[in-house]
Amino acid sequence: MTTLDARRGAQAWFNTSLPRGARVAALLGAMSQSEKLAQLVVDTPAISRLGVPAYHWRNNVLHGLVDNGVSTQFPQAIGMAAAWDVDALHDAARVMADEQRAKHNDMIAQTGGDSPMDYGLDPWGPNLNMFMHPRWGRGQETYGEDPILTSKLATAFISGLQEGPQSVTALGETLYETLATCKHYVAYGVDKEPPRLEIDEKISAVDLAQYYGPAWEACAAEAVSVMCACGLAADRTRDRSPAVPPPALSSAAPRSADNGVNGAPMCVSPMIGAALRGELGFAARPENYVVSDSGALDFTVSRFHRFNSSLDAAVAAMHAGVDLNSGTVYKQLGAALQQKRVSAAAVAAALTRLLHARFALGLFDPPADIAYSSLGAADVASPAHMRLARTVARKALL
Repeated sequence: MTTLDARRGAQAWFNTSLPRGARVAALLGAMSQSEKLAQLVVDTPAISRLGVPAYHWRNNVLHGLVDNGVSTQFPQAIGMAAAWDVDALHDAARVMADEQRAKHNDMIAQTGGDSPMDYGLDPWGPNLNMFMHPRWGRGQETYGEDPILTSKLATAFISGLQEGPQSVTALGETLYETLATCKHYVAYGVDKEPPRLEIDEKISAVDLAQYYGPAWEACAAEAVSVMCACGLAADRTRDRSPAVPPPALSSAAPRSADNGVNGAPMCVSPMIGAALRGELGFAARPENYVVSDSGALDFTVSRFHRFNSSLDAAVAAMHAGVDLNSGTVYKQLGAALQQKRVSAAAVAAALTRLLHARFALGLFDPPADIAYSSLGAADVASPAHMRLARTVARKALL
C-alpha cells in the first residue's frame, strides 16, 4: 500500500458514492479553525489526521508549462492569437492540460500524494488583459488588443485546459482535467513594465463594460478561477505616511469610484462581489473561486499604503471576496477572527469553494476512477505534441 492509498480512509470525504457537496461539507466539518485558515493560502499544508495531502496552488501556463521541467512549448500567447484560430489554441491548451496532469501524477507518486509548487492542477492562465501599448512588458502573454478576439480565444483556451475526455464522475458531477485561472481582473496593463505598481489607471464605466468586459464575460461563463490584479488605488499619494488611515472603501460608491483601477486596489475592490460574482455570474458553480495575484494584498500595505497593517488588508480582502491568498496577508485571519472582524462563516464559505475545486479535479477520488491518472512521463513533449506545436507555430506566422 502506498502512502497515498493509506491516506484514503473510510471518512465521508473519500466516499465517492456521496454527492460532492456532502463530501465537502463533511471534510469542512472535521477541520479545526486553524486547519481551515491554513488552507486559504496557496501553499496549503497537509492535514495528516484527515488524510488530506499538501497542495500548492501556485502554477503558471500561457504557451506551455513553466518551472517544472521539460514540456511542449508553443508560440507566445500573442503569437497564437495572430493565427486567428480558436481550434488551434484549444488543441494547444489540451496538450498543456495533459502534460500538467502527467507531471502532477508523477510528482504525487514520488511524494505520497503531496503536490508542491508548479505541480498542482490549477494553472494560472489565460491572461485576458488588453495589450494596448507595445512598451508593456507582459503584452506577449495576452491575445492582443481586440476584446472580441480575446474573448473567443479565451473560451477556447479555458475549455482546452478544463475539458478532457472524462468530463463527469460516476455520479454525473463535473470533473476537470486542470483548472483555468483567468488573470488579471480587471483592466490590468501599463505603458511599460517597471512602474506597474505605480500606475493609476482612470477608466470610464463605459470602457470597462464595452472594451474590457467581453473577455471577462467569457471567463466568468467558463473558467473555475479568477485572479485579481496587483491594482493601484487612485487615492494613493507618494508621500502618504503608513500611519495615516486610508479612506474607507464604500460599496455604495458609483462604479467610476469603486473599482480596482479608479478607486481601490483590485483585490480589495467591491467589483469582485458586485461585478464579477454579481453581474457576470461568477458564482454559478460551487467551485468558482478568486485568488490574489502574488503579493497583491501585501502591496496594499507596503507599496500603496492603503492599509496600516496586514491584518487590515486581510479583513478587507476577505470581505471583498478573495478566497485564496498568494502572499502572506491571510496569515492574519486568525487574529481577525479573534477580533470578530471576520466571521467564521466567511472563512467557511471561502474554503468551501476551494475544496469544491479540489474535489472537482478528482483529488479525493481513487485514481482508478479518474481517466487522467494514467498520464505520465511518456505524455510530456511526446512526438504528437511536438508536431502540434510546429503546426501552431506555422499558423502563427501566416
